[in-house]
Amino acid sequence: MVTIKREKADYFFTTLASLLQHSSPDEQRAMTVVVMVADRVQERNEEVLKQIKEQYPTQLSTGLLLVIRGPETDFIFQNNDLKRTYQDSLTRVQWRSKQNVDYAALMEYSAPLSTYYLHIEDDVTTADGYLRHIRNFIHKHETTTWAMLELCPHGFIGKLFRSADLPKMVMILRTFYLEQPCDFLMRYFTQMMTQPKPILIPKALFFHQGKYSSLFNVTRKTDKIPLDKGGGGGGKTRQTQVAKTFRKGANPLAEVDSDLSVYQNHGVYNAYTLETQEFLWALDIKKGQRYTVAFNVDQRVKELLIETGFSAQNAKDILQSGHVEMGTVPPSSSSPLLCPGAQPVGAFQKGHFDVTLKPPRDVRCFSVVITADQYEWLIIREIVVVTTE
Repeated sequence: MVTIKREKADYFFTTLASLLQHSSPDEQRAMTVVVMVADRVQERNEEVLKQIKEQYPTQLSTGLLLVIRGPETDFIFQNNDLKRTYQDSLTRVQWRSKQNVDYAALMEYSAPLSTYYLHIEDDVTTADGYLRHIRNFIHKHETTTWAMLELCPHGFIGKLFRSADLPKMVMILRTFYLEQPCDFLMRYFTQMMTQPKPILIPKALFFHQGKYSSLFNVTRKTDKIPLDKGGGGGGKTRQTQVAKTFRKGANPLAEVDSDLSVYQNHGVYNAYTLETQEFLWALDIKKGQRYTVAFNVDQRVKELLIETGFSAQNAKDILQSGHVEMGTVPPSSSSPLLCPGAQPVGAFQKGHFDVTLKPPRDVRCFSVVITADQYEWLIIREIVVVTTE
């Protein structure tokens, strides 16, 4: 992990203690914890290093804990004319660019040390026995094509790589350090490594605890640590009673596809069927992701209703920013999420979408399009297609 000074709070030593306290002596003999001190103010790095030496002399002497310095990144901050992407401020572009450069250096250093590389951030706590559960998850996917396994749904926390693949990830981070945030680049990496979808462990092993970001004056939401700590990563501590509210019956026959990261068995078709109380539940919601319904034949649609979140009374896990596109041409087999020539017909308002088409129109497919990243998970609990027939 990389650590730098935060202005309002410090979480690094809590993270380090959690890593060591939640692993056994035998497990520690099979791992190395690499810490990169990467603050631009060297006095702060020296202060952290001094505290590590005082608190963990044995771990340092045995090689369980290694501390390295971050790379030179002043060149990023000396240029006030950096390329801006995603409408980010100059400060944010500089922050995320430094993050990419730091992560690349950390991966390059760590690659020869082990068979696998686990990347975490300096503001997390871990589940008890996390290494045992990581081994089991790797074993479960030994016949799966994967480039990255995800042990936490957030950002760049709990991302597991084969060390042999790290040079490729390093190259991507260094090539596009200025244009893209690191969590976008890791998605490009998995795509280029032919991993078709994210592979997320059902119960998270790492929990984000850093309210105050290393980006100045930015706060973030934190995870609730599950009560079943001894269970190895406890799951979502949420109520899952989600009620469909519109009507019984059936929507037109259709193929449903999505690139959303589905949680457990809450799959993509659950939102479209009206025959059960099942629903779609997804996490790690990113701008540009889609949920697409392609009818088997053209439908004369007069109204489309989509509800997200737990219920009308409980607004948790709603779609915070998104719109719907409709098209008259079915998706191709090579691009099943895209409706060719589709046009927006309306946006979600507080997780609710309801559009009446006057006059009704022929529709072959429609897509829910995510238009902004969101920290909260997403439930699509109900889709109702009203046709003229």
